[in-house]
Amino acid sequence: MSYQPPSPNQSNDFVVLVALVGGIYASVPLWEYVKPLIQQFLHAYQHSLGPGMTGFLDLVSPLALYALVVALIVGLLEGVLFPMIRQIFAEWSFGRWLKVIFKPSEGGAGWSLLGVIFVVLLIIGALSDSP
Repeated sequence: MSYQPPSPNQSNDFVVLVALVGGIYASVPLWEYVKPLIQQFLHAYQHSLGPGMTGFLDLVSPLALYALVVALIVGLLEGVLFPMIRQIFAEWSFGRWLKVIFKPSEGGAGWSLLGVIFVVLLIIGALSDSP
């Protein structure tokens, strides 16, 4: 059995767990503000929806709010917070790497190393473009 990387549409289990638990704590107080809006909507469209559909939507609306809150939490964590943390860590580690490579006491040895790396990358790029 070989390793298969997760697809980009698959969420991290930790994020889903945090979203499911955090969604309960966020949607319960939010329901008090959303409930009058839903009641107003159902009252306005009661005749066109029918009594059966109105009752069903009234029953399902807390679950729909919970699902919306969970989706927002997952989106914020995986779309904003985790990439921002990765970016900050990458900038910090790159800054530390530059300080180690370009020590003033070495007399520019870091610049020559950077030049060698740049030339190697140019050669690799040129070889990969050739037919």
